[in-house]
Amino acid sequence: QTLVSTNKRRFQDKDSGLDLDLSYICDRLIAMAVPGVHGAIYRNDIKEVARFFAMRHYASFCVVSLVESFEEKFNGNYDPALLYGQVQRIPFHDHSAPALRVLVEFCEKA
Repeated sequence: QTLVSTNKRRFQDKDSGLDLDLSYICDRLIAMAVPGVHGAIYRNDIKEVARFFAMRHYASFCVVSLVESFEEKFNGNYDPALLYGQVQRIPFHDHSAPALRVLVEFCEKA
């Protein structure tokens, strides 16, 4: 993972052993790529992401997944139960601007 993220900032917590490719935009907003489910070494492992949210934001988070179901093979189709059911899906095509209705839906759910 560190080879892929090279010199980009990572979330690291030595006490818990967490080392994740994610960034706090502000204290209430975190950006990260879709987590990996089936051992993708270049993705944050879904179990580590769940541990991060359980330790740092227990019962006060919502993950908004913007990945279309067919993208990322199995990675975009993780079971929301792995993140305690706190997942909302607002899919749109990767590397493309979403439709205006998708942006409105995102803002209404945020």
